[in-house]
Amino acid sequence: MLDSFNLPLFALVVLVYVAVTVGPLQLAALLAGARRRSFGWCLVATTLGSFFHVGGLYTPIVGSVIAFFSSGLAYAAILDSSFGRGLLMAFGQIVFAAALFAVLWWLGLDEVFRTWSTR
Repeated sequence: MLDSFNLPLFALVVLVYVAVTVGPLQLAALLAGARRRSFGWCLVATTLGSFFHVGGLYTPIVGSVIAFFSSGLAYAAILDSSFGRGLLMAFGQIVFAAALFAVLWWLGLDEVFRTWSTR
């Protein structure tokens, strides 16, 4: 297993993962006017918001709605903002991450990750 480990490709995957998760939240926090919008705070908010999001998705019927509101609540609490701005950050993160994925797809990087994940 370790003999086929490709460190540069792994570093690229980690870099893209962080860019897709933390970068859009930083941009959304900037646009929403959050007081804490540094990389570290956004990384903590993304991590805890993901836990809340997954917990909401396990709720039947209205799980997506609960997941969206709970991640917005986590963003508002951690990034020192109001609940409405937290929801705006949650929505902005979705929009900016989708745009970033579209750019990566347009650049052809989806083939790199598809090849790496099927090894």
